[in-house]
Amino acid sequence: MSAAAGSFAAETVKVTTVLVVDDNPNIRDSVAELLRLDGYAVACAQNGRDAIEQQRRLPVDIVVTDLFMPEADGFELIQALLKCSPTTKVVAMSGAQASYLRMAALIGVHAVISKPVDAEILCRTLESLR
Repeated sequence: MSAAAGSFAAETVKVTTVLVVDDNPNIRDSVAELLRLDGYAVACAQNGRDAIEQQRRLPVDIVVTDLFMPEADGFELIQALLKCSPTTKVVAMSGAQASYLRMAALIGVHAVISKPVDAEILCRTLESLR
């Protein structure tokens, strides 16, 4: 075997995993599909409570969450993630007043995105968090 042939090592490519959390199935599904097409492994949750349970069972690298949802909202989810999964990056998204996104930034999210979600901004934001 030549030295050149022996120098190729098997590369392990880690796929970034993302959990998309939104109570609106249309938004949740469209964001998830966009991220899948961009090469992410994607899971979905319909509210903060479901997201917390999923993160405890199978941690992800990035959580993209709406702020206003039933059962456990995005703020509760962010606080839980900061406690139980501090290395997970969090992106908050909302169509509500910009002050809510600023509040999310103050409590520790890594990025904020306004709704309706712009595909290019979302992909660029997640790429910066990899």
